[in-house]
Amino acid sequence: MYSFVTALMRSIHQETWAMIIGDIIINFAFLFEGIAIIHQKKLSKESLFSYLLFTIGSFMWFFQGLIVGKAWIILTNSISVIVQISVLVILLQAFFKKNRR
Repeated sequence: MYSFVTALMRSIHQETWAMIIGDIIINFAFLFEGIAIIHQKKLSKESLFSYLLFTIGSFMWFFQGLIVGKAWIILTNSISVIVQISVLVILLQAFFKKNRR
């Protein structure tokens, strides 16, 4: 665990912090949008499609991090993928429940 944290801190440069903070902000924005959609019960195909695209994009960035070997890209996007898949599953359940009626 210590070596992973040390490698993570070494791979992070000053300009990288802006990317990490931006990634966190974007993830929380989509998370709160998903929560709002669930509470308002106003799910459209467009919002579901945008969530699906965002999840695919997060997967692509995660794999990019694996390819280039940057721990901060892997870490931030693995968190992003976990959050987005969780929200996407909830949205898909709501979408199919809505369309069954």
